[in-house]
Parts: sequence; structure tokens; C-alpha cells
Amino acid sequence: MDRAQQPLDLTGHIEVDEPLSFVGGHGEIRRGLWNNGTQLQTIAMKLLRPPKAGVRNPVRFQKVTISASLAQEPRALNSWMQKLRREIQVWKRLAHENIVPLLGTVIYSGPHNGPPIMGMVSPWMENGNLIHYMENRNPCTTERLQLLSDVAAGLTHLHSKDIIHGDLTGANILINDSGRACLVDFGLSFIKVEFEGSSYWSSTLGGAMRCRAPELFPPLGGDVATFVPDLTSACDIYSFGSVMLHLISGKIPYFNIKQDAYILLELHFGRLPQRPQNTMLSDLHWIFITKCWDSVPASRPSAASVEISIMDFIAQSLLIPATS
Repeated sequence: MDRAQQPLDLTGHIEVDEPLSFVGGHGEIRRGLWNNGTQLQTIAMKLLRPPKAGVRNPVRFQKVTISASLAQEPRALNSWMQKLRREIQVWKRLAHENIVPLLGTVIYSGPHNGPPIMGMVSPWMENGNLIHYMENRNPCTTERLQLLSDVAAGLTHLHSKDIIHGDLTGANILINDSGRACLVDFGLSFIKVEFEGSSYWSSTLGGAMRCRAPELFPPLGGDVATFVPDLTSACDIYSFGSVMLHLISGKIPYFNIKQDAYILLELHFGRLPQRPQNTMLSDLHWIFITKCWDSVPASRPSAASVEISIMDFIAQSLLIPATS
């Protein structure tokens, strides 16, 4: 790889804001400052958990799980690091306004010189993720559609590079200082699943299950341990439909079902989420969402087609009075 494409090694150049810490599905996020040569830039440092390698009694360090026997399993750790570096190199090459940029990487040991942790550095997004932004801003229909247009543009770019996000939810869509949506965390779920011994579908237990394509779940009564899902770009389109439903209506998919486990039954029987009664969600919006949810993955629209359709919705919304 060309040296210019290598992410910057920012180890030792980040001033970490120790008291501020968020724990997510892929690791811990800390806020910090980086002197980029022009100014001090506020950054987010995502610290990734090394593989647990089947260890039942991990120790805790700065809220990040560290395997107690990594030194005894160097082969697993080395494989994990190689996979992670490949994903980082892919991210570095993805220059697009609707994809969170990678500024560099760090090896972080914390304030007490604990076990080193691999981290990725990106700009700090003060507006948070899409879910928090919606709760705090309550944007009008046109603004919501513009955010969806941003998401579709980001997906189009990923798919043009033969990259599948695989975990598209409102939590993995960040809002930058200009109020534009940017994708993040693509690829990390695959690393976590591969090296922690869990199945891809089981990693969805929780909110992500409501956005995940049905073909990514094993059939009822099937062998969960050996199930290998067919992950395609169409899976991202299904997730886009779920994000669109949430963004336009304010209701998550299967909002009427409180227990996530029961959603598996709905998926097994091919029952789509109910349509919320919401003035922002038009008939055309709903028809388009259900196209994204087509039971035949190949029949779902492409990301580029989705992007065009959302732009048409934006044009239509400008012709009618805005609703809130």
C-alpha cells in the first residue's frame, strides 16, 4: 500500500479527556484533542476490545474488556490485529462527505500504563448519532429526508467500492457540525463476531435486530452455531428501509413488540413491521420502505436507486407545507 494511504500514527499526540467516556457495541469512545498542525481539533478515539478468545474471566481496564490470556494466545491476537488493520486501511481510502473520515490510529495504554489497546481516531461529532439528533432537534419532513439522502449517498459510495456496511442503524449514523449524516462502524461487527466466537445473527440481540435483514437470521430450529448468513448489499438496503421508517415516523420497526426475541417469530413468518399512524409518513414513503424490505433480496432497489428516490421525495416535500 502507498504510504500516503496509510493512516497516521497518532500515538502520543492525542490529549485524552479522561472523565468523558462512552461505551458502545464495539468498544469505548473517548473524547480528546489533537493538534493537526493548524489548530487543536476535537476528536473521538474509539478503543477496540481485543478478542476474548473464549476467556470466561476477563479483567476490566478503563471500561474496556481485556482478555486475561492474550499473551497465551498470540496467534489469535495477531490474526485479530491483521484483520483490524485491513479494515482500517479500507476506511482510510473512503473519502466521502457522508462517511466519517479516519484521521489516524493510536495504541493507547491509559493513564495507568495498562494493556495496550488499538484505537481509531475520527472527528468528534457534537450532534451525536441520528437517534439523539432526532430527539433533540425534531427536524421537519424535508430535513429528515435530507438526512436520508446523506445516508443513501454514503451507502452508494460504500457499495461502489464493494463494501457492505452490515450494521446500519441510527446509532451508526453520526451528524456532523453542518447537520449532515455520516456513516461509521462499517466492518467492525464482522471482526467482533469472527474473533469472539459468536454468530453474526446473535450479535444483533438488542436494537440492531429491528434493522437487520431476515436472511441474516437462522431458520427456527436450525443450527445456530453453524449458520452462515449471506451478507450482501441488499442487506444494507433492508436496513435503510428500517432507518427510514424510524426517521420519518419516529417509530422503530416492530414498535408494537417490546421483547426483541419475539421479532424473530415475525421474521420467520415473513410479517413486516406495522405501519405507524404518523402524518409525516405518507403512502409513497411507506410503499418505498416496503420495497426496501422485499423478501427477495435481489428485488430490493440498489443504493444508487434509493438515493434518486429520496431526492424525488425531497422535491415533493418542497411543494407542500412542511409538517413537524
